[in-house]
Amino acid sequence: MKYAEESERLMRESVEIMWCPVEGSKIADFHKGKNIFVTGATGFVGKLLVEKLLRACPNINTIYILIRPKKGEDEDSRLKKLYTDQQILPNFQRKISVIKGDISLPDLAVFPEDKAKILEQVNVIFNIAAVVRFDEKITTATKINVRGARDLLKIAGQCKHLESFVHVGTAYSNCNRKEIDEIFYKLPITADELIEM
Repeated sequence: MKYAEESERLMRESVEIMWCPVEGSKIADFHKGKNIFVTGATGFVGKLLVEKLLRACPNINTIYILIRPKKGEDEDSRLKKLYTDQQILPNFQRKISVIKGDISLPDLAVFPEDKAKILEQVNVIFNIAAVVRFDEKITTATKINVRGARDLLKIAGQCKHLESFVHVGTAYSNCNRKEIDEIFYKLPITADELIEM
C-alpha cells in the first residue's frame, strides 16, 4: 500500500473515534489560543498531526502549514485535497492557513509578509518535514533534512512568542554503528560544512 493510501486510511479510521476529551487535557489546555506552524504537514506523519491537533485541541487559534507547489498543483489546491473531511471539526479549514514555501530552499523560501506573520504570531513549531527515502541524492537530503532544519531554527530564534519547538527526526541516524546509545556522537563534519559541500 502506498504511503498516501495508508495515510488516508488512518485518517478515516481516526475520525471514526470522534470522542476526544478536551476538558482536563493538559495538551488541549497548552494549545488553547495558540498559533502553530507545521512543516511536513503534507506528509504521512504531518497529516496525522494536523488532524489530531484539530480534533483534540479545538481551541487552537490557527495552524500555519508550509506547502510548496508539486506536480503542477499550487499550494491551495494541495491543501484542499489533503484536508477535505468535515468530520474532523466542522469548518476546520478556517483554522488552517497556508504559508507558501519550500523546506529545501534557503530560509524556507517564504515571502517576507509570511515570515513576519510567523515571527509575530507563532507560539509552537512542529518540524516534521524530511526526506525519508534511502535512495535520495545526498544533496537533496541535506537541503531538506539539514539546511531546512537549520533555517527553521533560525526563524524560531526570532519568533517573539515561541513557547515550543518540536523536531521529529529520522530513525536512521547513526546507522553506521552496531549499537546506538542515547548520547550525542561526535560528527566527522559540522552541519554547515555538509551544507557547503
